Amino acid sequence: MMKSASKKYPQLSFEDGVWKGPNKIYRDDDFQVGKRLLQSLKATPSFVGQIDSSTGKLDTFGEMMERSIRCALWLKKKGIGRGDVISIAGDNHENTVIPILAGLYIGCTVNTYPHDWVDDELISDFVETLEPKVVFAEVGLAPRMLKHNRSDDEKFEIIVFGNLPGFVSFEEILNEQSATEVATFECEDIPSEGNTAFLFFTSGSSGQPKVFQYSYKLLKRDVHWLPEEELHERIGIWCTEPAWTVVVICALGAIMNRSTYVIHKYINAANMCRVVQKYKINWMMLGSEHVNMISRLSHPEDFDFSEINFIRYCGSYIRPEIEKNLHAIFPRTWLSQSYGLTEVGVVTYAMRDHKCPSCGIPAENTEVKLINSKDETIMSPNQSGELCARTPGLSIVYHKNTAASERTLDSEGWYRTGDLAYYNEDGEFFFVDRMKEMIRYLVADIPAGVVEDCILKHPGVLEVAVVAKLHDEDIEHPMAFIVKKPHVRVTEEEIESWVEKHLPDRMRLRGGVKFLEDMPYNNSGKIAKGILRHWCNAE
Repeated sequence: MMKSASKKYPQLSFEDGVWKGPNKIYRDDDFQVGKRLLQSLKATPSFVGQIDSSTGKLDTFGEMMERSIRCALWLKKKGIGRGDVISIAGDNHENTVIPILAGLYIGCTVNTYPHDWVDDELISDFVETLEPKVVFAEVGLAPRMLKHNRSDDEKFEIIVFGNLPGFVSFEEILNEQSATEVATFECEDIPSEGNTAFLFFTSGSSGQPKVFQYSYKLLKRDVHWLPEEELHERIGIWCTEPAWTVVVICALGAIMNRSTYVIHKYINAANMCRVVQKYKINWMMLGSEHVNMISRLSHPEDFDFSEINFIRYCGSYIRPEIEKNLHAIFPRTWLSQSYGLTEVGVVTYAMRDHKCPSCGIPAENTEVKLINSKDETIMSPNQSGELCARTPGLSIVYHKNTAASERTLDSEGWYRTGDLAYYNEDGEFFFVDRMKEMIRYLVADIPAGVVEDCILKHPGVLEVAVVAKLHDEDIEHPMAFIVKKPHVRVTEEEIESWVEKHLPDRMRLRGGVKFLEDMPYNNSGKIAKGILRHWCNAE
């Protein structure tokens, strides 16, 4: 194919079936992220960096800087440095980001652990795989961590956010450092952008969660995921704990761009909207589950959203019906769906005038193509294929998992995502479904997302997930799990008839319908379809 640019997005190029995002050149020292963060905090110490929505407490850049330096000093005195792992298992509060900053200052490897992963097997695997030197944990998790501490010569220290008898508190370690030490502190140099900055857990949407070595090369790009012009001296919000890549890069990007963010623990959509109104929020970063809930607000007109300029959301596929509802609620807001993976970072994000429900155009220094998963031929516009992504020098390493690392990239450096998508002539990409979510009925492949889109249009449906129910003769049948809207009467037969009326015969809900009080979600905010598959095939 001839090389050409998108008419709508001239910053893109297209050649031989490959879309290329804008080329961005970084300064040689851009990967020194710890230094850049500390410089930003020092530059405007009176600027409010964090606001706790539950208490209204303000946390300035100066206060954040002092606590993070004190934490870094304590870590250094414990001998923590390059190659050592510290883990932060914190909820969404003002101190969770502090050890993350401290780790970046001294160049150790930072892991973020979901604080509600309290299962003994998960903790045991975590300790064995990561071998942390220090764990910063919530009060409820600390005793469980202690049960899995290693032998005397390999023990990790547990520092508690809060107070718990028998444990050292986070406040105690900060108070051990002197004002002179704080005043003379300097960040460590990172030798190479290939060094590991973080050990992030993958979401587990394609299998058991793995631990990915996230480099400074990825970090220097991804901290710019949210546009600077939407952040600078504005107020934002998210309501997911900083255990996941996207929340960490949002927090770091906000600090670099001098943006205030509100720390909020999600209760329900109405509660969050009251916080948005109270603090006159300008930008929001939302997970897909929060987007779904906000899009179904009973009375959105009850809230003042006039200050919101920008919303970026990600996590899993946002249905067209959901995005249409969002546009109705936020008619003057830049709504930007983004697609990415822990291993590759940001892949696409939607621009202001994107076609709904696009997940956007290729990000900076990113190449994207679609292939036929069976013979690897390149797909043309408006044809669905497996999405593959590549960035310069991409190297995917799973921590202590050589076999998985060797399987990730092909000989040309492409990462096969396992996701189905298509693109239009403008270079906008549209998510279809995960390949593993395709339901095999006789000789046909049924995209679960198409059936879910149809069911979501039913006026009585709040949430839906369609999974494969095994069948002896037909291979698999679609089965729907549904959460109804409050005070609405809907029957299984009504949903089955609705699908039969609107979709081809092969997509009928031959596996049946089951109503739930609540949809199960995994820790990254995605519907836990593995649990649903187990439920439907255990019957």
